[in-house]
Amino acid sequence: MDDFEKAAMIDKSNSEIFIYANLCSLESSNYKMIDSGIKNCQIVADAEGEDPMLRSSALQSLAHMYIEKQDYEQAKNHLLMAKQLTLDDTNLYISLSNLYFILKDFDLAEQNARFAISNTPTSAKAFKYLSQSLYMQEKYRDSINEAEKGISLVDEDVSLLVSNKLETKRDLYLIIANDYRRLGDTENEEKYRKMSKIEYPEDK
Repeated sequence: MDDFEKAAMIDKSNSEIFIYANLCSLESSNYKMIDSGIKNCQIVADAEGEDPMLRSSALQSLAHMYIEKQDYEQAKNHLLMAKQLTLDDTNLYISLSNLYFILKDFDLAEQNARFAISNTPTSAKAFKYLSQSLYMQEKYRDSINEAEKGISLVDEDVSLLVSNKLETKRDLYLIIANDYRRLGDTENEEKYRKMSKIEYPEDK
């Protein structure tokens, strides 16, 4: 981090985009550095002529930071700009699904999750967002079916870290438990609620 910050201080013209791309990546996941992250990600996003994937990634990082700041309009604007650069980016559609879920537009949340799945049918995370959007639309049986598909994919989903795999499974089991609660099936609700109590390795 220090090396990149020093390099940025030297690069007065903001021409060495790789410096700001690395700072964007490092700072966007640290809430304490969110303002600096927004500044550096914006430099990358505005770099016309650079790799569209790099710029799209910066725009998506900006959207995530604006979600953290609860500025959902800015988040949506940045995700839609990213969409213009990388139309087939699965993570982009997952992020849009998440944002529309936050905004309680569950139909658009569902649509974007389905776009993500059409691009990457092995994305367990996309099935999670689809399942939760169906739940909020009271489509409980469909929600269960999609969540079950997500669970079946988690272990082989190379896009998920080990900790993310466990978290995704927990979330999917809980969605199913809540579906069964709404359906009045207490036996299956309890079954899936117990299954959601997965321990992380460090919890043991």
